[in-house]
Amino acid sequence: NKKSAFKKTEDLLRNYNRLKYAVNNKFNNTEKTKTILKILEAALETIKDDKYYEVIELIFFEHKSREEIAEYFDCEVKTVTRNKNRLVNQLKVILFSDDVIKELYNL
Repeated sequence: NKKSAFKKTEDLLRNYNRLKYAVNNKFNNTEKTKTILKILEAALETIKDDKYYEVIELIFFEHKSREEIAEYFDCEVKTVTRNKNRLVNQLKVILFSDDVIKELYNL
């Protein structure tokens, strides 16, 4: 399956709460799971100061609709989508860098 790095990044974001739960509750608490969570959290930290960072939390962690988020930010839905895509693209560059892939394969 040849998913794009963008789609894989979205999948990681969608699974963030599950990864966190697995590590915190010692369920599937493997080194690989811990490392993936650590890498994802470090990547999220790089975009925390962005004005639209909450878009990531609201879409992927709280499962809000783009319409609900547009209302929250008092903007258009396409602004939400554009900023979500921009932030996912920033995360994609970090999450699928050569260094990260090497770190995961060395486990």
